[in-house]
Amino acid sequence: EGILVKVKLAVAAGLLLTFPYILWHICGFIFPGLRPEEQKVIQIGIVGCGILATAGVCFAYFGIIPVVLPFIMEWMPEDVEQKFQLSKTIVIIIKGLLVFGVVFQFPMVVLILVYLGLLTPEALRSHRRIAIVGLAFGAAIFTPPDPQTMILMMIPLLFLYEFSIWMSYLVVWSRRKKTENEEG
Repeated sequence: EGILVKVKLAVAAGLLLTFPYILWHICGFIFPGLRPEEQKVIQIGIVGCGILATAGVCFAYFGIIPVVLPFIMEWMPEDVEQKFQLSKTIVIIIKGLLVFGVVFQFPMVVLILVYLGLLTPEALRSHRRIAIVGLAFGAAIFTPPDPQTMILMMIPLLFLYEFSIWMSYLVVWSRRKKTENEEG
């Protein structure tokens, strides 16, 4: 089991460390066919996704995992001896980090939809209640079956939703400013 844990950690770390290099090569292949403004949008998107993924992983690693693991251990009856398999525990932790890294991409998805004109800040504000229910459903799916973990994921999702609304206003304002400059 010790060897498998080291291999799993090495694969996860290798993918994490080589991802920027792989992305750089993908962009090097795609960018020559794009206009400068499209390149700028993609560069902003890549940086934003990187920052949000890092924030999600850090939030999970430093905020969620230290709270959830002791909470799960409290559910065990007192007469049951707890023994963890290291490989399964590491896989659960890596999956949790991955889920939080992906879930924190929510603002970028919203901003892309606003940029493409498929979503407006007003629609985000008017459908806030529906979004909250959807975020709660998503948090329930991606977390273990306990309410504490669901709430711990739901809180940052609500903040990210509100952040998305504010950022979508900035995208709309930027597009209006750009069209005004082109017309006048």
